[in-house]
Amino acid sequence: MDVYYAGIDVSARTLDSALALPDMPVRQGHFANTPSGHRQLIKWLTKGGRSVRVCLEATGLYSLGVALALHEHRHCEVMVVNPKAIKHYAQARQQRAKTDVLDAQLMLDYGQRLPFVPWQPPAPEILHLQAITRRISQLKVESTRERNRLHADAYRTGMTDLIKRDIQVNIRHLERRRARLEAEGQALVLAAPSLCAPFQRLLSIPGIGETSALRLLAELAVLPAEMKPPQWVAHAGLDPRPHESGSSVLSPRRITKAGNKYLRAALYMPALTAIRHQVNIKAFYDKLVERYPRSSHVDDALYNKAWCLINLERTDDAIPIFQQIVADHSNGTYGPRSQFTLGDYYYGLKEYDKARENYQTFLELFPVDKLTAQDRALPRKAKTLLGHLGEIDAYNLYSAGEKLFDEKNYDEAVKIFKEVQLKYPKSDQAVNSLVNIAAAYMAQEEYRDAGAIFQEVVDNYGDNSKFGPQVEFAKQQLEAMQEARVL
Repeated sequence: MDVYYAGIDVSARTLDSALALPDMPVRQGHFANTPSGHRQLIKWLTKGGRSVRVCLEATGLYSLGVALALHEHRHCEVMVVNPKAIKHYAQARQQRAKTDVLDAQLMLDYGQRLPFVPWQPPAPEILHLQAITRRISQLKVESTRERNRLHADAYRTGMTDLIKRDIQVNIRHLERRRARLEAEGQALVLAAPSLCAPFQRLLSIPGIGETSALRLLAELAVLPAEMKPPQWVAHAGLDPRPHESGSSVLSPRRITKAGNKYLRAALYMPALTAIRHQVNIKAFYDKLVERYPRSSHVDDALYNKAWCLINLERTDDAIPIFQQIVADHSNGTYGPRSQFTLGDYYYGLKEYDKARENYQTFLELFPVDKLTAQDRALPRKAKTLLGHLGEIDAYNLYSAGEKLFDEKNYDEAVKIFKEVQLKYPKSDQAVNSLVNIAAAYMAQEEYRDAGAIFQEVVDNYGDNSKFGPQVEFAKQQLEAMQEARVL
């Protein structure tokens, strides 16, 4: 049976393919780098039952899925080539132009001209471990979302105990599932000699716990053993590259983030732990911050450090960092977020005066035109929360009036209710205060004054379904007083 050759240029989202057929120009194909895209690619390659040898470059996260799909198909053989070998091959051919189509043809030519070495996929236990740890990461994200939802719902007056309990139950359920998967991952590692030794070496590094070690091992074990440190860094998307935008060619270098997000996330907490606890690394970190106070990375580093402290339930230590960001880096990306977070922090503590002050400071310092597209919803949220704070203040004042009313101190109660109307005319408590003023007049048999207030409730709020109960109560009292002929 004839064997045909194909080359694939792999990127994060696409697979550009070149297929050589006898007496025909090289065919080009373009597919999504997704499971469905892999199926379409294989169908295209093996059309008519032909056998194909496929050559592609090792790109870690992006090439593993398609390599596994090709390897499992009975009409496909796959060779995964070291990027360095492909680079040298292109130089030997004096190929200077670089496009996805040309790269696919280069892979095809490499597979045709050089000895074809079939790829051996990672051991099943490694793939199983990777699936487990990535699922753990997904559950952690879901748990964080639920915690944030619980935090946000605490600001909403309409939140019920039922919803709160449901969110709390779901958080506990997610945490139990995550713990069960972590136990499965550790059992898998300890049972596999090829994984147990590197797992123990990772644990020996200060700052790396069992969860981080599992995540790191799962992402690193699938990589070629011959990879060099610079390639590992690039694979994680941690390699700095110049950032050029328009005329801003002198912008600071930034990490690409164009790599394995799971590996990058797994490295995050160990790095923060090392900064906190390892003397040499902390000194190096502080030196960098001191040396490059204007670097775009300083506010990024400080902001993420603050949130790590919050996740470690050390919020009190995080607050000064947010304040520092606002003071020293207000023009950066994280200045607005830090100021908004300060308002949220005090809101959660029910220190409403400080919360109000920080939300108002946010609106003063960061108008919409100074915000990134991602943060332009924050002013609206700040105004909404300030409205909630107004409702809280109105309710607290109204409650003081209710207490006086229950004590039958009607004159003082009326004064408080009128103060609510004056200070918080748009609050829900304004109409409640008006109803109670009328009720106080009734209790003192001042029926004409009471009737006038009840009529005001009907006239001003009769068209608002939100205040239907208050309006209906006012109507009933008016009818009763008319029947009693006290009006």
